[in-house]
Amino acid sequence: MTMMSEEEFLALDPTLDRVELLDGRLVTGPLLNNSHQRVSSLLASALDGPAEAAGLFALKAVNVRLRPGRIVIPDVIVADTADDDEQVLEARQLTLVAEVVARDNTQSDLVVKMRCYAEAGIAWYLLAEQEPPGAVTLRLHRLDGGRYVEDARRDRARRSR
Repeated sequence: MTMMSEEEFLALDPTLDRVELLDGRLVTGPLLNNSHQRVSSLLASALDGPAEAAGLFALKAVNVRLRPGRIVIPDVIVADTADDDEQVLEARQLTLVAEVVARDNTQSDLVVKMRCYAEAGIAWYLLAEQEPPGAVTLRLHRLDGGRYVEDARRDRARRSR
């Protein structure tokens, strides 16, 4: 397996694929289906007002450096940033990171990314799980002693259009 530096990663041509850098290795995620995109958009929209009131910004699908050689693309973040031209945000700028759990890639969001976000010191981790189909369970985790503990949970039936 060929290792890649951050500089090489950031120089890659833009792509519609979700490509992340985990400890020097390129990781591609599954294609995001319409349901995943819809939940992600709803989360970003719901977080936008409270974030703005706190002087923060809710953003979708941006590069976040958790540490050197580890750049991920969370579904939604709440961050302290005013620079619209930043190519990569630093983990220390984030207050919250949110992931919509992909049905075919739950290991990444529930284990790998949860551990990586905790190691980076991000205070809050919000998981949106789409099980059963047509419903969404939101699980809000807070960082406590270097690991996340569930702080709140809400089960919601999703409205259809």
